[in-house]
Amino acid sequence: MRRTGREDLDIRRIDTSQLVPRFYPGFQRTWLMDVLDKLAWGHPLILKGPKGAGKTLSLEQWAAEKNVPLLRKSCTGDTGDRHLLGGYVLKSLDESFFNLGVLATAVDVANEVGYCLLALEEINALNEEAQKTVNSIADYRREVDVQHAGRVFRLLDPVVLKDGGTVWGVEEDPASEHRSLVTVGSLDGEGEPQEFTIPTRLLKKEVAEGYAVGEGDAISEQAKLWVVGTMNPGYGGTYDLNEDFRSRFQFIEVFFMPEETEAEILYSKFPGRLSSAEKVFVARLQSLAKETRTGKYGYALSTRDLEQAIAAYLAFADVGKALKMIEGKFDGEQRVKDFQARVRSAFKQPIIDLTAVSLA
Repeated sequence: MRRTGREDLDIRRIDTSQLVPRFYPGFQRTWLMDVLDKLAWGHPLILKGPKGAGKTLSLEQWAAEKNVPLLRKSCTGDTGDRHLLGGYVLKSLDESFFNLGVLATAVDVANEVGYCLLALEEINALNEEAQKTVNSIADYRREVDVQHAGRVFRLLDPVVLKDGGTVWGVEEDPASEHRSLVTVGSLDGEGEPQEFTIPTRLLKKEVAEGYAVGEGDAISEQAKLWVVGTMNPGYGGTYDLNEDFRSRFQFIEVFFMPEETEAEILYSKFPGRLSSAEKVFVARLQSLAKETRTGKYGYALSTRDLEQAIAAYLAFADVGKALKMIEGKFDGEQRVKDFQARVRSAFKQPIIDLTAVSLA
């Protein structure tokens, strides 16, 4: 898609059709989804918690349920203006275009569709300068100044009719499936009608042909952009979030899901009905993971790790080999030995000695 900031500048961004969030089969709804429902479209939010706790997956499922475009950016220490605001891309030796960064794109998508969820993954990997760049989209301004493109990207305000009028017609904008053309004539039928291009999802429900709009009334809502970051406090290569940045965001602590919910997810990975032995295997996996989540082993087994163990079990039909594969997640000779000892304790029947297990 192209946007023009200056007459001599070709501005482009990702196509909105590529931002459709996906539903994941077997997704288990948790308390976090209810929290997102209650806080939606308010203050920017940071989900803070361990890896594998379902932070990003819950965001994607929430966006899919709401039919909201989801724009994701994995942050690193190298994330800078080119990624956040945009930069020039050469088409040829004497031609270039300006490729919008993720912040400006999020505003542009919200203005086209009416809504956009911007997910900044590992947001604490942003350096101090990058955090300052995010500030303007996370506070009352809700805008992004892309100086190199000569344009400020700002969320659309409601369309207010100063003198009122009567809606003559509402039809789809031929240039975009997400927008509508609204034609409004004066109350007395005199003068030239006004035409507005408005995201369809922002139109107030009552706006239709023949609807009378009062003086100073709005016929649409403001475009909505919700910035949500995720962060794992123990993740390497991260920075402290400065006070200005922290003050703009709400923080939600995300913990591992309840054991019952996790068990249902793990059960769903087995084809067909589980045997009693397989249910015991799942229970012992969860017990093993629970102990690693205390911090004693330098690595906490997540639900994702347990899913991988089940996949290995189904491939090898061997509990020992499945556990041997997740042993590699632990670094350091002593921590590996501690993990092996915990396996021997948790999986007593039969006793599993990972030092003797081979994948060959």
